[in-house]
Amino acid sequence: MPTVLPPTALPSAASPSAEESARWRVEADGTLVFPTGLFGDLRVPQGADRAEAERLIARAHVFAAQSLADNTRRAYRVAWERYTVWCTHVMNVAPLSGDPGLIGMHLTALADPQPVRRPDGTAIMPKPLARKSIRVALDAIAMAHRWAGLHLPKDHPSIALVFDGILRGRAGEEERKAEPIKRGLLKAMIAATREGPAEGGARGARDRLLLLIGWGAALRRSELVALDFGDCQESPRGLLLTICRAKGDQRGEGALVGIERAADPELDVLKALGDWRQLRDDVDHHAPLFVSLRRNGMPSGQRLTDRSVPDIVAGLVCKADPEASRQAALRGRSFSGHSLRAGFATEAGNAGADLHKVMKHLRHSKSETTAAYLRERDVWATAITGLAFGNPDAQ
Repeated sequence: MPTVLPPTALPSAASPSAEESARWRVEADGTLVFPTGLFGDLRVPQGADRAEAERLIARAHVFAAQSLADNTRRAYRVAWERYTVWCTHVMNVAPLSGDPGLIGMHLTALADPQPVRRPDGTAIMPKPLARKSIRVALDAIAMAHRWAGLHLPKDHPSIALVFDGILRGRAGEEERKAEPIKRGLLKAMIAATREGPAEGGARGARDRLLLLIGWGAALRRSELVALDFGDCQESPRGLLLTICRAKGDQRGEGALVGIERAADPELDVLKALGDWRQLRDDVDHHAPLFVSLRRNGMPSGQRLTDRSVPDIVAGLVCKADPEASRQAALRGRSFSGHSLRAGFATEAGNAGADLHKVMKHLRHSKSETTAAYLRERDVWATAITGLAFGNPDAQ
């Protein structure tokens, strides 16, 4: 029976503890065996440097953890901790059981939760998880089993049929989506950064650059805050960005994205970069491009977190066009960090950009993902209601 890792939360990118790195066994022939979970049992022959082998196995855990993006690892950790609590306190079973039936029951509990009783007898009614969150939970549980050296077949009927039923039963539900920021609203937000106490200050300069790069390069918020000054290269045509940590580029090979200079000087990304650079006293190749601000309003040396981006975006939308926020809420949507990326894709599609060019700019691996951003263009391209209503401009 192989030794497996204990049913703890998913490993982080931090170095394992001495206790974690020292779990090993010696077989009858003297072979030292390190159970890594993700890599299976690694067998170290006699005569090898066992201290070095132990160090390398510990580092292997670290590199395995780094194979996941930060946001993915964070989501998996939350999902795994939720699952272990449910197993321990509700089902009274070990989380790493490898039982497909148990996983199917957990997915059901996520989609159709029951009231939770407080000590005083009152009940809390948890909200059902969105379909996307349930998919993340399944992926996290399967990966945790894999890391522990256990096989959990996601295509087992006890899992696959339940999961498919959840998706079909809630097919009419629309996932809460980010409201796209189109060019008109973007200009209003840029103008809002020049109003009030932030006018001419560090906050306004930072936020203008954040908006223009986030929108023009169609970046995810994690990609946006990961940029360093060394990732920015100015050219006569505009700004070239090296995206070192793209979602689809987990090996860190990097992607090159260009933002052409806009005809409108208010949307000139090179001018925004220059304004921000003048306010920074720590500009070098490795300095983070976007940083938080001190209480006095001046830039700190601390990299801006991806969780700050939605607050910056939503705050500027409310300042520039409060009605836009209200209308988005009526449609069950909100302005977030993803609104910049979605807005660029929508605007490019409406302007007639080719699907594959938009797909390349957004760094999508599947055309269906990109096509979802172009639905508005496609709807109007095939609309015939204007003809029916007798609109003389209809085609």
